[in-house]
Amino acid sequence: MKIVFLILIFPAFCESQDTLYLSYGSHLSLGKSLLNHEFVLRYNNSRLLLKELELDNYIFKTPGIYEVMSNTIKKHKYFGKLPSDEHVYLPSKFYVKVDSIRMLFIESSLRFSASPRVQQSLDSTILSIDVELINFYGRPMRLRPLRVTAAGIGAEVKGQWMTDNLELSSGKHNLNYKLEGVFRFKGYMQFDFEDYLGIKIPIGWHEEVK
Repeated sequence: MKIVFLILIFPAFCESQDTLYLSYGSHLSLGKSLLNHEFVLRYNNSRLLLKELELDNYIFKTPGIYEVMSNTIKKHKYFGKLPSDEHVYLPSKFYVKVDSIRMLFIESSLRFSASPRVQQSLDSTILSIDVELINFYGRPMRLRPLRVTAAGIGAEVKGQWMTDNLELSSGKHNLNYKLEGVFRFKGYMQFDFEDYLGIKIPIGWHEEVK
């Protein structure tokens, strides 16, 4: 039997053990941890009952703080054991904080100012990508300093968003990141972009680094 706490199950979403963070219009991706559980979702004066993976399929359309009550579904035992050999325990109550800002990275727009090469410094290379920003309330948004890191065998590359203006309006924007570091080995690389909430968004580079 294995006990897994929220902070371990959802590292991409958690800033505290009992709160998950999302942008409006998004859904959770908690997977198998939801099995054998039913949930009561409360927001304002509304109340919704969801079972197991139905919670993952629920779209949080409105910003705000949602309360989620969790309850284990009792199932019959077979020869003294539950059908599953492994059980994940969720807190009896946790929260989903839904932000009013959505930040969508456009994967097809990913570009380098110069093609990356193995064992070649990227300290003067610019990585750019288009993003679409949407504010539920239509107001300008003040972003945090954004970072990107590369993932892959021998990837020692990171970058910082180049800007003097952290406040942007809704719409499409091109973000440029000043890179530093090196790719030690050839292969296909992935870049993890931080979004407005600090959640890492993986974007794969379509060419092999040689």
